[in-house]
Amino acid sequence: MKKLIFVIAASALVTCGQSLAQDGFRTTPGDAYCEAIVVQQVQTQFGDNNPPDLGSELDAAYAYNDANNLYLMLTGNLESNFNKLNIFIDSIPNQGENTITPDVDNGGNNPTNDNWANKHAGLIFDAGFAPDFLIICRNGFAGGDRFDLDFSSVGNNSVVESAFDVFGGTLEGSNGTLPNGVSVGFDNSNIAGVAGGTMAADTAAAEAVETGVELVIPLTAIGASIGDTIKIAAHVNASNHDFLSNQTLGALAPPQGNLGGDGLGNFIGDLSLIDFTSFVGDQFFSVDIVTPTIPPDMATVTAGVTSSGSSADICDEDSSIWTVQSTTFVAAFSPPPVAITFEGTANPVGGTDVTLRLVGGPEFGNDAAFIQLRMFNFSTGAYVGMPFIGQPDSDNTVYEFTNPVADFVGPNGELRAEITCAKTVVGPVRLRMDQVGWQIQ
Repeated sequence: MKKLIFVIAASALVTCGQSLAQDGFRTTPGDAYCEAIVVQQVQTQFGDNNPPDLGSELDAAYAYNDANNLYLMLTGNLESNFNKLNIFIDSIPNQGENTITPDVDNGGNNPTNDNWANKHAGLIFDAGFAPDFLIICRNGFAGGDRFDLDFSSVGNNSVVESAFDVFGGTLEGSNGTLPNGVSVGFDNSNIAGVAGGTMAADTAAAEAVETGVELVIPLTAIGASIGDTIKIAAHVNASNHDFLSNQTLGALAPPQGNLGGDGLGNFIGDLSLIDFTSFVGDQFFSVDIVTPTIPPDMATVTAGVTSSGSSADICDEDSSIWTVQSTTFVAAFSPPPVAITFEGTANPVGGTDVTLRLVGGPEFGNDAAFIQLRMFNFSTGAYVGMPFIGQPDSDNTVYEFTNPVADFVGPNGELRAEITCAKTVVGPVRLRMDQVGWQIQ
């Protein structure tokens, strides 16, 4: 993600509840997860990642939803030996399995992908947790570096989505996607977080970790909708799903070593003797799927967009917002580019600086696309703006333009802005806007 900032008075802008890039980094500009939902409580016995020593750990979980997707961030590491990160999701009431059965070829209910069901058969989750879906993440070397992703149903054989080498020959990457829209980003660079061992973790260090596995999960893929509460259990497991680590979220209580296959750290070839009801606390966490709202520091926006925070095409040749421009940049646009006006109200006014912010990205033809942000100066009665900027190749570019509150917020808290689009070639060009708004600081 790129960030283009134009300031008269410098200002930072971080909005809780956005996830704009699936890159495995929770503080990418434009991303702003809220506080951790759950934090690791026990050190890792699956190796502390500190190259050349490698390991796996789960440090913390973060989540947010918009109208269409659940965004899930699990910080930590996943050793590149095809150890599994298994993410069980309980999203449909009165379905799923509290005690896992084998796959359908072995007398059970579950899919056959990755042989996970046969290795988990007999495992008992905490009371109140019966997962309906499972996401499996793993990476390693098999004819080349690769990261694999599975999504399957639990308790029935209706859904199996698998993709191998989603990042195209690398262990880490962004936006690896399954046909059902589930996508993943992974950054394995963390060398901090929890230490190696079995004792109590440094929870502040765990919560400070910024990288790991980031997922976008369409709500329709898990049968969820606004108003639901879903439950998630995340486990680090061995490469054959047959030896469970002590890295789970929700977390186990320290001191705690690896669970193995029997809960005592022994290898028995499967997980059939694991019973989470025998461990203190819940080894799952809950996420409320809430009605998306404009963050409290963003003003309401009107004219030309469905709503702030939802996707809308503001610069689309097909809707006549675009006009064909000359190939000379900026000053020689003829006819002039079309400006789209936005209005809002600051309540309360306060602060010293006001920042106009747009988040968007190219749909197609972006090499010929240009954009300009302008804010209305109530002292002079005129719009003031940044120069036209060529639209970068990346999605979710953040544009910011900051000015003094004294001049750019009206006497009754009025806010006005223009976004102007232009292009230099004949042909389809479109800029998608994901968010537009103001922040006062």
